[in-house]
Amino acid sequence: MTDPTAESEQGERWEYHIEYISARAERDQEFLKRFYPPGSAPKYAVQSILPRLNLLGEKGWELVQVVPVVVGTDGNVMISDGESRQWANVYMCAFKRRKR
Repeated sequence: MTDPTAESEQGERWEYHIEYISARAERDQEFLKRFYPPGSAPKYAVQSILPRLNLLGEKGWELVQVVPVVVGTDGNVMISDGESRQWANVYMCAFKRRKR
């Protein structure tokens, strides 16, 4: 059996980045005019995370997963137990790009 962590000269190498991105409409009003009439964007419009995602994309980062989360004061992340619900405007985003 081969070790999946062993380096391969022919295989691609990746680096990863995880970032919490908050959706806040007041921060990106000009950008949100693309989606909503002026002043009508919801307070936590999810589209407000797009400028940050686009910036990371320009730097070569590919978004591979985005999950709404509630982040605790210690940096811990709340997950659903299937029975309770909680609103979130923070998204944990995972990115990858080819190692340089």
